[in-house]
Amino acid sequence: CVEAIRDCIARQKAEGAVGLKISAAYQRKIEFPNTPRCAAEPIYNRIGARKRSQLSDGEMTLLENYLVRREVEACIECGLVVAIHTGYQAGNRNDIRNTRATHLWSLLNDYPDARFDLYHGSTPYIADMNVLGKYFENVTLNMCWMHIMGPEMSRRALREWLDAVPVTKLFAFGGDYQVVEKVYGHLTLARWNVAVVLAESIRAGR
Repeated sequence: CVEAIRDCIARQKAEGAVGLKISAAYQRKIEFPNTPRCAAEPIYNRIGARKRSQLSDGEMTLLENYLVRREVEACIECGLVVAIHTGYQAGNRNDIRNTRATHLWSLLNDYPDARFDLYHGSTPYIADMNVLGKYFENVTLNMCWMHIMGPEMSRRALREWLDAVPVTKLFAFGGDYQVVEKVYGHLTLARWNVAVVLAESIRAGR
């Protein structure tokens, strides 16, 4: 399975991919502590024996923790960015507690050679991004999807991040869409939000 992950990521890189997106926050907490192979392999072997239905949630989490870290290592080898969904999930009644960016602490700390791009600003936990953007030189903060989900909250996030994080580590816009009209609409809103925040700073003499 690990070799298949490495081969798949290398193939995606050869076909022009620039990053790998991890969307685990829709199913579980985005905390991926180090799991030794000796703990993950017996669980994986049970899947091979077609005993997937007998695995507990805890066992699946252990296996996922192990494999996510192998994905990050494959991205380092190929020079791909690791993009991770934080904050709001699409749809209703999702568990927002899964998505706090600070859950990623051990993963970010253990892989200083990886490049992490954290999506959606950990909304509504936008202050989490202040800390991660300041503490980890290999982390960038991406406002994709944020402006349309909460314009005022996005302006507040940008104000806070500009206070604490180097501007070279901020992506102020990303569509995160496949429909061109939505990309254009979101871009228009994002430009307005950025202009408002920068104008306020200029008027304040900053």
